[in-house]
This record gives sequence, C-alpha cells and structure tokens, in this order.
Amino acid sequence: MPGEAEIWLIDRLGETGLIYRLAPLVFLGGSFGPQGGHNPWEAAALGAALLHGPQVPHAAAAHATLDAAGAARMVADGAALGAAVGGLIGTRDLDAMRAAAKRVMADIGQARPQTLRALQALMATRLEPGHIFSKAAP
Repeated sequence: MPGEAEIWLIDRLGETGLIYRLAPLVFLGGSFGPQGGHNPWEAAALGAALLHGPQVPHAAAAHATLDAAGAARMVADGAALGAAVGGLIGTRDLDAMRAAAKRVMADIGQARPQTLRALQALMATRLEPGHIFSKAAP
C-alpha cells in the first residue's frame, strides 16, 4: 500500500517517473535474467541512485558510465541486492551515489545545447543557390 511500504515494486509504463523522483534508491529489474535489464538514464536523471544485476546488454554502456561515476552498482543476485539496499538506505554513500547520478546527467545534458548551437551555426550559413553541402562534420 503506497505510503506504508518501505519497498515498492513497479511494473507499469508511465509510473516510473514519479517513483524515480520519490525513491532515493532504485533497482532496475530484468537484470538478473535473460530480459537484459532496463535503461538507467531516466532514473539517474530524476535523482535516484541505481542498483542493477549483471545482465544489462541492452544498456551496457549506460550502466558502465553510471557504475564508473559511482552513481550505480552492480549486484550479483537477490542476496547481494538485499545486502546493498540494507547497507545504503539512510547513509552518506547513498547520498554520494545520488549526487554522482546528477553530475553524470548534468554532463550528458550538455549535448543538447551544444548540438543546438552547432545546428544554429549551420542554419545561419548562407549558401549559393544550387550549392550542394558535402563537407563532413569534424
């Protein structure tokens, strides 16, 4: 029952954003089995620290980035998940993981404004009629 539970299990599209905003720590399911895990970016962008299992081929680079930054941790199995949750809740380590997630997302978030500036510069370039633009981007 929401409001009374210490652990929520969510498996519905459209509800995870709210949970990621409320929960300081998120386990991304599907990562203990053949499902291959879930994309961690939304949870990280909304300020959650992340735990995941070893099977994350669908978002391996994302998990590696977050793991390396200290925003996420891989847990081997259910027992390790329980130990990690118990060891993190209410600790400074959890706060540090959440701060690391925010830093990673702030760095990644710079891609959009940089791309927009590059596109604006290209659009501002006036070309002669009939000119074919063929210069490859650096």
